[in-house]
Amino acid sequence: MTDQRLEWIENSLGEVPLVGGIFAAGSTDPIYDLLMIAAPLLVLVIRAVGRGLVTRVLVGLYLLTFLSYVVAKHVREGRKRT
Repeated sequence: MTDQRLEWIENSLGEVPLVGGIFAAGSTDPIYDLLMIAAPLLVLVIRAVGRGLVTRVLVGLYLLTFLSYVVAKHVREGRKRT
């Protein structure tokens, strides 16, 4: 993802009242911040709907997304350092 695209995402989400404060206090990575905000929301969805196939799929997708983003960022950052 390009720096310009990340900046656009951060600016767009920064306008949301609660999310904007989190972005202002958080890291410089808006995708990581968004994933951190999504985790408790996912827990609330599971609490409201109950455990089932749909919520298990959502959790699985969240974990795959989070892990693949963190690994991809680590690989990308590692290549920049060498």
